[in-house]
Amino acid sequence: MENPSESDLAAGARRVADTLERVQGNAGNPLLITEIGYPSSPSPWQRPYNENREAAPNMEHQAISYAAMMKALEGKPWLHGIYWWKWPSTLERGGLQSRDRFTPNRKLAEDVIEDWFSSR
Repeated sequence: MENPSESDLAAGARRVADTLERVQGNAGNPLLITEIGYPSSPSPWQRPYNENREAAPNMEHQAISYAAMMKALEGKPWLHGIYWWKWPSTLERGGLQSRDRFTPNRKLAEDVIEDWFSSR
């Protein structure tokens, strides 16, 4: 879907969260998600694994993808942590001019992540 509504993105994120919850329930152990991330490319919800460096960056699409997934995971007692892909060890990296589309560092998506965790 090229231009999904907020409810479309929320529904997709809930499907992912529901699948994770079933896996966790079957295993009976807390869940640590070892990779969640979206590139700052157009429509990253379609192929979150594709960086698409040929297209113009789209920081808003990255941010709303993060927001939808975090909302779907909010309050899940079985979730014990998330590793964000791809957070650089050098915090100067990232930003609007970065060739690394996956990092949320110094982009709108970082604000979404910060807001989500600081409200907990």
